[in-house]
Amino acid sequence: MTKGFAIFLIPILVIWLWLLKNNAELKFWQSTKLMIKILLIGGLIFVILWPGVWNLQLAFDKLNKAISGLSSGHDLPIFFLGSTSWPNNAAPFYFYPIILMIRLSTGVLICFLISVTLYVHKMHKKKVMLEETLLLIATVFFIIGISIFSKKLDRYLIPIWPILMLFSSDGFHMILSSTRTLWNSFGRFKNWQIAPNVIISFVIVFPAAFWCYNFQPFYVFYFNDFVGGLNGGSKITTTYTSEGTRLVAEYLSSKSDQLVVACAYADKRLNDFYKGEVTPLPQSLNALLEKYDYVVFHLTYVQRYYDNIIWQQFKDKNPEWVVIVQEVTVVWVFNTTIITI
Repeated sequence: MTKGFAIFLIPILVIWLWLLKNNAELKFWQSTKLMIKILLIGGLIFVILWPGVWNLQLAFDKLNKAISGLSSGHDLPIFFLGSTSWPNNAAPFYFYPIILMIRLSTGVLICFLISVTLYVHKMHKKKVMLEETLLLIATVFFIIGISIFSKKLDRYLIPIWPILMLFSSDGFHMILSSTRTLWNSFGRFKNWQIAPNVIISFVIVFPAAFWCYNFQPFYVFYFNDFVGGLNGGSKITTTYTSEGTRLVAEYLSSKSDQLVVACAYADKRLNDFYKGEVTPLPQSLNALLEKYDYVVFHLTYVQRYYDNIIWQQFKDKNPEWVVIVQEVTVVWVFNTTIITI
């Protein structure tokens, strides 16, 4: 909730409270005192979790700077749908809906799509519940709000994640109810009411946990099975820069703590773990070969700068060491001596 984009949750809260107060069936929510309590408690939590607002001038300066940066696009090439040729490094408006579909876990995505279908059906029958509408309003409003800005990253969806989980629970409940109905159709099993819950847990919940475990300890590389996991997801959008750098540091340390290493894009993180000299990738191949012992490329860099002249010199060479996740190479470590000029 401390991400900058969580600011969009404030107008969502106002809409929620207004709808609650004006709903004839929810007398409990029509108390002005209750509304004030909710706003005060929410505001207190917001201030405690976000110390930046303690200094209002500093908070406004940072907000203005953030808005300015978000409106001007990303300072690095955007890799999306297998391409980096997006004007001004700005992802298209449909970036977040696609990211949502590939980043939600397999089980949650299935439940989410079922929930959306159920909601449309309930609208047709005029049996929509207010809770579902509030969750859907939050999801749509938030995604539209952050899509306005040119700078787009998948992590900006973090503030909406709990709401997506709640909305998806309706689909999970439908699967559970259908399973229980089928179970009860077999007369001999009617007394085993807990069985459907156990079955659904094994079918949906536990497999989801195992799918995530397959990515350990690199959980941010997770993409759902509908896109083929990391193998498919890495062809759609960027992965994360720092993953695997600790392992690289351990490998380099086993060689020597005095090496001079060039790291493409993830140099700051690698420098946190490795005692030798770590710098960004130099501008020319000659500079790299003259000074550096090793060069490290991360998949995020390769996705964004595949045509870089230095990477082109190394990409067909055999790396000395690699980090592989889900059969996808995410980090390459090359000894610079394999290149001769």
